[in-house]
Amino acid sequence: MKKIACSLFLYLLISTSAICASSVILLVGECLGGPMRGAPLPIAEQDEGVVQISFTTNIGLVDICIKDAKGKIVYQVTVDTGIMVKVLIDTTSWLSGEYVLVLTPENGNKLSGTFTL
Repeated sequence: MKKIACSLFLYLLISTSAICASSVILLVGECLGGPMRGAPLPIAEQDEGVVQISFTTNIGLVDICIKDAKGKIVYQVTVDTGIMVKVLIDTTSWLSGEYVLVLTPENGNKLSGTFTL
């Protein structure tokens, strides 16, 4: 009975992992005041060739920058979070390795997180 229960648990764990393949990119930084103080932080996720950044609150213009392990900028754009609440970044053609995502709102705050392809 224990073998069946263990096998079922492993099957469900593997199946759930396949369905929920996305992983959250932990964003850390400081809020020095301005639009981000007290506002929900943006949510960044990585899922099979796509990095998705969701802005739950309008925090104005935000510079999105991604650098590779050598510090080379591989992606950079400025978005208006009053208009664009979700940004999808295609990473399918990028090399495997570690990357740093940096979000810089117009007030100078910085949030950053790392992810691996």
